[in-house]
Amino acid sequence: MYKKFSNSYYDVRNAYKDLTNHTKLLNSLNKQCNKLLQKIKREFSINSIKFTMMITQKRKQEILTRIYNSFMDLSSILDLTNEEMKINSSLNIEIVKNLEDIAAVAQFVPDTRTIKLVIDKKLGGNLAHEWFHYIDKLLGEKYSYNSISSDLTYSDFLYDGNRQHQVLIESIKNIVNKDRDYFRRSLEADNTYIDWKTNKIFHSLPKVPKYYALNRELVARAFEVYVVRLMAKKGINNTFLCDFSNDEFIVLQNIDGEIQQIRIYPTVTEDERIFICENMDLFIGKLKEFKFFKEGFE
Repeated sequence: MYKKFSNSYYDVRNAYKDLTNHTKLLNSLNKQCNKLLQKIKREFSINSIKFTMMITQKRKQEILTRIYNSFMDLSSILDLTNEEMKINSSLNIEIVKNLEDIAAVAQFVPDTRTIKLVIDKKLGGNLAHEWFHYIDKLLGEKYSYNSISSDLTYSDFLYDGNRQHQVLIESIKNIVNKDRDYFRRSLEADNTYIDWKTNKIFHSLPKVPKYYALNRELVARAFEVYVVRLMAKKGINNTFLCDFSNDEFIVLQNIDGEIQQIRIYPTVTEDERIFICENMDLFIGKLKEFKFFKEGFE
């Protein structure tokens, strides 16, 4: 009887020790996560970082570390200091389980200036793409009403004698040139439909841009190319910042049982990389010249 009671006592005591150690570990991870979160917000002036689902503290720390390292890499390849990366402290980041109505790993919401990253997929392998949407939005608010990429469509009417606005538009207008193959492929992607039940592919006649051929997406994907080139130059490999492939395909089986490779995400060719990077060099250079990163967009 005594021996049985004694064993039970030691079992309870050991369980209590395990629970105490586990609690200490969780508290330690929680403190580390909060410290890292505050560091990101402070060093890059992120307005808020939210997790919209329950995840482990270890996973949260991993995500925050990748976000911090990505902003560090972005500032490095663009030759910007942390102070210059702060811009105007209005960017929000949300880690979400999925995005409503779209099958993407990341999304920028202009109205709330929020970058959403999907945790259940590869965790938003294109932070650079969404960050450029943020810059695009801020520039549009400074000069017009929407985004500077949207202004490209109406550039003849929006200059209003503002030299900076004109120079920035001139520096990237070739990227959205409707005569280029980059635009044509993007328009084709907008008009490619897939019946996932039968794996049939339908191509409608190109009409108007729906997504891929929109100016803001053309320029944001161009920024991806630019970031990849800069990372390669500095020997940086960060698939969270930009996970870009020159040949992205979805492999489907056609009705006759043959395998087809259909380009869905309209990437760029090697020849296009040259003019895209030249234009992006000019665009980012002008932003630095006009001291937008130093003085902000207020």
